[in-house]
Amino acid sequence: MLLRTGIRPNILRVYWKVTHRVPLSEQRGQIRNSMPMYPSPTSVPSMRHNSKMAAGRELLSARLTKAIERRDLNQAQTIYKEIIKSNGAIDRICISSLLELAATTTDSHNIMFIKDVIRDMKSIFSFPPEPHQYNMLIHALCLHNKSNEAYQVFQRMRAKGLSPNVYSFNTLLGHYKRLNDVDKAIQLVNEMKQNGIARDASTYNIIFHLLLRNDMIEEAHDFWQQMTYERISPDVYTYSILFRIVNKTGDIEMGEDLYKTILNQAQKKLAVNVDTVLVNELLLFKGSVSQDLSGMLDLYAKSSILFPRVKLDTVSYNILLDTCLKLNNPTKAYKIYKEMVDVGLSPDEVTYGTIIDAEVRMGDIDGAIQIFKEMCTKGIMPTERIVTRLSNATAYKHNDASSVQCVFDIVKKLNASIGLTLDVKAYNALLSGLSKDGSSEQAQELFEEIFVQKGHVPDIVTYTNLIVSYINDQRIDEAMEIYYDIRKRHSIHHKSHISLDVNLYTILISSLTNAPATKDTSSPSYTSDTIIDYQVFNADDLNSLDNSSHPNLLAALTLFNDMRQLRIQPNAYCYTAILHACGQHKDMYVLEQVHKLMKMDLYFDPDTAVYNALMDAYSRSGEGETVLQIWETLIMSSSPTTSIDATTISIVLDSCGHNGLGHLAKDIWKRLRDNEFALNSNNFNSYIECLCRSTRSRRGFDIARRVAKNEMMPPLSPHLQPMIHSRRSKPEYTSRNAMQPRIEEKTINTLISFGKKKGIPEIEIASLEAWKTELFG
Repeated sequence: MLLRTGIRPNILRVYWKVTHRVPLSEQRGQIRNSMPMYPSPTSVPSMRHNSKMAAGRELLSARLTKAIERRDLNQAQTIYKEIIKSNGAIDRICISSLLELAATTTDSHNIMFIKDVIRDMKSIFSFPPEPHQYNMLIHALCLHNKSNEAYQVFQRMRAKGLSPNVYSFNTLLGHYKRLNDVDKAIQLVNEMKQNGIARDASTYNIIFHLLLRNDMIEEAHDFWQQMTYERISPDVYTYSILFRIVNKTGDIEMGEDLYKTILNQAQKKLAVNVDTVLVNELLLFKGSVSQDLSGMLDLYAKSSILFPRVKLDTVSYNILLDTCLKLNNPTKAYKIYKEMVDVGLSPDEVTYGTIIDAEVRMGDIDGAIQIFKEMCTKGIMPTERIVTRLSNATAYKHNDASSVQCVFDIVKKLNASIGLTLDVKAYNALLSGLSKDGSSEQAQELFEEIFVQKGHVPDIVTYTNLIVSYINDQRIDEAMEIYYDIRKRHSIHHKSHISLDVNLYTILISSLTNAPATKDTSSPSYTSDTIIDYQVFNADDLNSLDNSSHPNLLAALTLFNDMRQLRIQPNAYCYTAILHACGQHKDMYVLEQVHKLMKMDLYFDPDTAVYNALMDAYSRSGEGETVLQIWETLIMSSSPTTSIDATTISIVLDSCGHNGLGHLAKDIWKRLRDNEFALNSNNFNSYIECLCRSTRSRRGFDIARRVAKNEMMPPLSPHLQPMIHSRRSKPEYTSRNAMQPRIEEKTINTLISFGKKKGIPEIEIASLEAWKTELFG
């Protein structure tokens, strides 16, 4: 039979191997080596048929490879099925590539395809799967959030005699990181150690990142010690994540150790794959954590030598600029900014914001505006913080609205040209800048253009800034009209975005009480609709006034009453602000009303600062008896929040002196001295002035001079002070009580002034002048 067909036995073996899935490349080689040089005529048809089949299988294999290279999974799956149907062959490398392609897709149906291919590897292609193929299955399961099933693959591998490797664990560990499942991640890392799986740098990088995200710093330190003990070399990502931990926690000791390690390796030209991200973390550590400006700048200067492959980016320069600014070196920040531009890097919004801050700190507002113009011209959207900083700086530094108006004009032009728009907070910042010096017309123009014409929705901050601009422009009636408008909306529309709160009233009352006197001193017109009777005052009271009350105070009092109506609790600042203004304007009417409100306020407990403001207001208004009544209440109080302080003492003594109650000051002073109250120089100055005012004769003056000479310590000589601090020696006049305050030049000037008014002989005045020269030069 063999002789009749002309086919040798080794050719039959090749045919048998083809039917048993011998790889095509091997089949082709065996057939080529076994074919007779001159086959018999009867063997040619059969050989041609088999050759066509082999060529077809080889073509399918080539098509599959091409489909995988094109990342066309659908076509690759179709060709794979044709290969199975035609009894074709695929090598291990091709199968691994196919599994890698299937594992990275988002279609969950491909998980079943991966399982089928892994099963086919042994049953059809006669080579068992390896851990790499199972890792692809684990990756696919994790990609579709099937972590429990992915963990079960580990058990399946062990059942087949395969041990999951470090890549198997790292794949599942990475999935736990994406889920932010710290407990399972730590459990899996510990399982690696129990099963003898050598952990690598990637393992620790994943767990470090997860622990940092959850602020588990101590656990991160523990794993770092394990990594060091296992002698696992950190890679660039390890160092980066470790420095992120250092920079977040401020662990200078750990940071310095890591910093020295990296620099030593770089100087010795060891294999440290440092990248820009790591260099940025190093700069941040030296600048923000260690606050070592010189060290940071030294690293910046040597970075091209230490890390020749690293190029600093915009983030690098932003760190440098921000640190220079925080460490009060704006000049250096501006120089680094120039270097950044010179190397061809484009500044971003962070860069511009920082350099604008630097210009402001250097006092160059025009330069800051120029940088702002450059930023907007390049199409970089200015943030709310930048506009706020620039607007406030221009208002405070220039003390006019021209610079703020300039910023607003730039924003308007860019809005028209490139559609640049700011958010409400940024426009509020511009309004705030205009309100500082009372540029009400410009503020109103901005409000109408942005919030009326452009359709931006104003919030309570918008209206607050607008009202303040009118207050500071001494246009109280118009300011109150705007306030009444938003109050009406607050009352009618409870769900309105405009909600009056204590911050609004605090700012408005502060502005009213700090604003200069208005040009029109007539009282503003109030109606019964604007004043609500709360058994304190009413509209008729205000309308019947004889123009003695200051318009600003009446407006502030109206706001106070509205707060009660709206059940908005005034804070201590509201009370002290209006009380201070009452004292400045000597307005007894408003002062008495505020005092009544304070007594009726069941939810407000005045502290010492509020009582001091109340006493000072009454003292300036000529009501010394009322001051003494409040004083007696305070010294009898056992509450720590209302205990008297040095300011209280000076106020009551000043009140006695200015309001003809100097004879009572001696009793107050004696009580303080008997109770060993710690008196300061201001208290002595107030008492000495009070004594001088207490009598028309020189008797009070003589007592005041004795107090200054006998109860106050001389000033410390300037040339003795460094000696005392360096030698730790005792100060001069050790026989005197060290708690006694030192005399001031103001004290002697007070004595000289009153001595001249009382006609004290020139020889005594000259003696006081000589004494002052002796003490103060």
